[in-house]
Amino acid sequence: MKMTITYAAQRFAHFNALCFSGALPDVPIALTRATTFLGKVRYRRERRIFGHLRNVDFQIRLSSEFDLPENEWDDVIIHEMIHYHIALNNLRDTSTHGVVFRGIMDEINRKYDRHITVSHKTSPEATPPRMARERWHCICVSKFPDGTEGITVCSEAMAPRIERGLPQNYHIVSRKWYVSNDLYFNRFPHSRLPRIYRVTASDLQAHIATAVPTSLTLLGSG
Repeated sequence: MKMTITYAAQRFAHFNALCFSGALPDVPIALTRATTFLGKVRYRRERRIFGHLRNVDFQIRLSSEFDLPENEWDDVIIHEMIHYHIALNNLRDTSTHGVVFRGIMDEINRKYDRHITVSHKTSPEATPPRMARERWHCICVSKFPDGTEGITVCSEAMAPRIERGLPQNYHIVSRKWYVSNDLYFNRFPHSRLPRIYRVTASDLQAHIATAVPTSLTLLGSG
């Protein structure tokens, strides 16, 4: 099924009562045509008196581009509700999906027989049709000082500009280039400017394993 605001609002209310004792305030839910994520929580940080920061203006965004079974969409919604709970209560976590997130996730999975994961997985059948065409990509994997990684996907022609611009715009410690026709990379827009998309280590390892290492010289920049 494709996501709708009516369905998302109904499931939010259900899981709020079931998993969070009704403690989460109602939150605006918006649909997006994003193909790089299934769900995301947006908010801004507001500085209060004495310099204290508070998270405000929450919104849950869900992609209308994917066709998933209801139970998978429910896990996506609960996943975003965990993020909402953590941000709403200003809980400190070790990372985006750190100890606090995983603790709540594991408890909900165990108690309510859910299958929430730290990253949203989709089957090939769920991929938006326009993203299911096989095509080749140039991929730069950048590593940050904290050990996390991100990717930039671009055309061969744009690779030299991306290579020059990445270290000027991001504090990264290394870069490696690959070419791949894995459908996973179709969900990322071909960048014309240096832009890095954060990805989970498990996702990256699974899909970069079949990519072919290359260099800018082989890509035609030399």
